Amino acid sequence: MGNNVRPLLEGMYDVTTVGLLPQDDYIVNIAKEIPDLRVRYDIVLHAAGKAHSVPKTEAEKQVFFDVNLQGTKNLCTALEKKGIPRAFIFISTVAVYGCDFGENITEEHSLEGVTPYAMSKRLAEEFLQKWCYEHNVTLGIIRPSLIAGPNPPGNLGAMIHGIRSGRYLSIAGSRTRKSVLMVQDIGWFLCWWKKEVSITYVTAISLLSENLKLLFAGN
Repeated sequence: MGNNVRPLLEGMYDVTTVGLLPQDDYIVNIAKEIPDLRVRYDIVLHAAGKAHSVPKTEAEKQVFFDVNLQGTKNLCTALEKKGIPRAFIFISTVAVYGCDFGENITEEHSLEGVTPYAMSKRLAEEFLQKWCYEHNVTLGIIRPSLIAGPNPPGNLGAMIHGIRSGRYLSIAGSRTRKSVLMVQDIGWFLCWWKKEVSITYVTAISLLSENLKLLFAGN
């Protein structure tokens, strides 16, 4: 997600990144470490997370909670040390609803996801609601469906590879449908800083200045 969203954000914000890649400004595994931030940031976009795998052991299940929940807590601890942001945007997942299928599912739907991925994201949401309330931070939680973009991982990448290689098995005569969100749309959404926009699930967020510092925690 980061490689596709960052160029859009850099047109509006002074972007700093936290991640595991050599090009990140802070090279930190937030599942195990608390980042040592150098400055205070106005907005935090938290897109780091564990996904795209089915755990087979208890240890593999625990990794989802280490990254998605503990990583979120470690990031917030770092923010407390350097300065509380105005806004915090968390990329969660539609998996928290626990639905294998459905149409027009809204934020009022009950959270019934039971996979380690869904549960760890839901717990991270609950933690952030409490943390942001206590620190007077505007919280936005986005629960995207399948995210599509260049070179996607997971099932989407496998499907594209199958189609290109001619080994794709069509299901239900190609009549099946899937909710898909283009990764660039998340970037454009966050670039609407001039007006107050409704962010999925929690609240509205006002991005008040074109020279805001934005901290991007990504994979």
